[in-house]
Amino acid sequence: MTLRVEIFRLLENLPNQELPNAIGFLNETHIGKLYYRYLFYNPLSEREISEFIEESHFYITEPLINIYKNFNGLRVNQRLSIYGSLLNKGFQPISLNYGNLNERPKGLPKNSTVIGSLMLSDESYGYLVVKDSGIVTCTSTPIDYDEIQSWPDIETLIKNEIISSL
Repeated sequence: MTLRVEIFRLLENLPNQELPNAIGFLNETHIGKLYYRYLFYNPLSEREISEFIEESHFYITEPLINIYKNFNGLRVNQRLSIYGSLLNKGFQPISLNYGNLNERPKGLPKNSTVIGSLMLSDESYGYLVVKDSGIVTCTSTPIDYDEIQSWPDIETLIKNEIISSL
């Protein structure tokens, strides 16, 4: 079962009245009554993934490439944002380029990728980083790479955030 199917199953079982403005799966019309609270951008094709890797001026980890086969970035309840590629036509996520060229924490190892952001409080966001091993960490500042939280993989981070937002 793909991560995309697992997330659909989590969200399909919820009564609509509990999720006003809940979900946007773009081309997934069977969940069309729910929108916006969860936003999953359309997945990238193998060709788009290859182009994305070729055009990037930074390292993209294998675990992140696997996520893009399910969706090209996402937002969960305005708390979690996973960046994506701008090569895909249509609705666009925040660019992974932005995270790795503008938000890359000082001292972050070259074989790690800034993949998004996580709301830490009403006033601050942390930067999410995936390592080659698949482990995801959150750092509180771009000035220094400080690991304040971690998850075993991107899938666990996404599922935990969805479950905690319900």
